[in-house]
Amino acid sequence: MISRTKTGRSFGGLARYLVQGHKDQQEDKKSEVLAAEGVRTDTVEHMIADFNRGRKVNPGLGQAVWHTSLSFNPDDAGKLDSEKMREIAEDYMQEMGLMGTQYAIIRHRDKPGHEHLHIVANRVADDGHTISDKNNFYRSTEALVKLIQKYELTPPQGLRPEKQRPEQLHGAELAKHEIRQALAATLATATDGLTLAKGLDAAGIVAKVFRNQAGKPTGISFAKDGLTFKGSDIGRQYSFAGIDRQTQANRQAQQRDVPAQLVPVASIDQAPPLVATPDQPAAQLVPDVARTQQVPAVQQPKPAAPEQRPVAAQPPAPELKPEPPAPAVKPEPQKPKQAPTKKIKPRF
Repeated sequence: MISRTKTGRSFGGLARYLVQGHKDQQEDKKSEVLAAEGVRTDTVEHMIADFNRGRKVNPGLGQAVWHTSLSFNPDDAGKLDSEKMREIAEDYMQEMGLMGTQYAIIRHRDKPGHEHLHIVANRVADDGHTISDKNNFYRSTEALVKLIQKYELTPPQGLRPEKQRPEQLHGAELAKHEIRQALAATLATATDGLTLAKGLDAAGIVAKVFRNQAGKPTGISFAKDGLTFKGSDIGRQYSFAGIDRQTQANRQAQQRDVPAQLVPVASIDQAPPLVATPDQPAAQLVPDVARTQQVPAVQQPKPAAPEQRPVAAQPPAPELKPEPPAPAVKPEPQKPKQAPTKKIKPRF
């Protein structure tokens, strides 16, 4: 998408060209009024009369006519309809300070593959103040960058970093190009701000983070060769928010690549005693032997059989069973004491 902006004195000739166009135009190529504010669109004469009535609020302003054309890349034709083009035009006007005044947005279809629209606006605002046209070329360029990124449009060659030739760049454009290249290379692996700062420092670039009174980051800038640029001036992905998203993604990817670690747990030799001692109480539950082995922290193996669970490479520890109590010794029954027998002497 590209833009061209001019200011002029007459609404009449411009409005007739934009609305009526060529007399021999085909029906499907006639202009279409996408939106209007403060002017009638039923006839071109009514539109001209309304614009001229509005400019009388500030009769001393000679160059009261604002005219901008927005042309889109043919590759974007499939994603553009009248509603989308109207939204883009109104966003452009917002960026250029063209709100609060009379305007009309008109779409043209005079050339195949040449999707474009026109904005005609009154530089005399509704309250009578003059809408500035100062630095409109640079402001328009900044507005286009934002709209191209917001609506994912194809940028012109002059706005495509990959189309720029370093040997043809000078001054600020060369510095931007070098910062952009260093950021792309460093952000490929950087996982935090410190790593990013070190990578940029090696390329002679100084990064500075801006914070509000609460200490929350609000933006970032990059300085090289005495020139300083906001992160968004280098590229939308190089704003503070864009850089923060990329470093977080790098951290997550790095964590996914770390192999599963074995979680150290108590060995079977460290199991609590099953019998109470004076200095250590007895365990209330028998420890699970399988859990005393080292198992992967991320995923445990599925059991091979209902009654048996595989463990790590170490041989299974013997199952602890309490020793059966010793059988009680029963005392032998005592024989009742018999009275001593008396010897009876035989009688002769």
